[in-house]
Amino acid sequence: MYLTSAVKDILTRHPRLEINLDFTDQPGDLFNEGTDFAIRIGVLKDSSLIAKYFKPVKQVLVCSKSYAETQGVPTHPRELLRHECLVYSNAFCPLPWRFRVAGQWVSQRPNSRLSSNSPESIRDAAVASMGIAALPAFVVSDRIERGELVSVMPEHPMEEMGLYALFPPNALLPAKVRVVVDFLAGRWRKPLPEAVSSKFDALLNVHADTIQLDPSVSAARGAHW
Repeated sequence: MYLTSAVKDILTRHPRLEINLDFTDQPGDLFNEGTDFAIRIGVLKDSSLIAKYFKPVKQVLVCSKSYAETQGVPTHPRELLRHECLVYSNAFCPLPWRFRVAGQWVSQRPNSRLSSNSPESIRDAAVASMGIAALPAFVVSDRIERGELVSVMPEHPMEEMGLYALFPPNALLPAKVRVVVDFLAGRWRKPLPEAVSSKFDALLNVHADTIQLDPSVSAARGAHW
């Protein structure tokens, strides 16, 4: 996994460092139990949290070849109302879906009878021809390469999300936390891999020689570090 390989490398480089990963996609108060910082993928909203931007994360619309052949595919976001849609119901990736059409943003709330907070479940439902799904590209890119899924409306790209580290307001970062954040920033200058587990939400705690992290999907537009 993308995060796991980064943690392995930093623990190898810093033998006295301890990291406690808490994987969660619940919003709530990220910092009420000793979490040092959070990692989020999402569209940031107004917040008092401090955010460090790492890189963009592309969203894509996909369905199976079978669904495309039997139900057809939309050519405009408004046509999604005539389709079964599969919704990744993460609090940090809120509806409606947003598309770039003729230089303007178009918002469309999907017509959905199935939603899940697991992106893998939504991906698998799309592979099973249950509808059209919007997901981070790295969640589905391997299934597209294998021909299990096809891109829908690539001419109308979806709003990009971002990969961020989040910190409490007015936080004074200990050196151990900055070491980890700077390491991740250097690691994540590279493109996301084609296929990784998308359970990318976690909380990171760092003790005297320890760190605590929360990588989740984000929703907070604060000051950018």
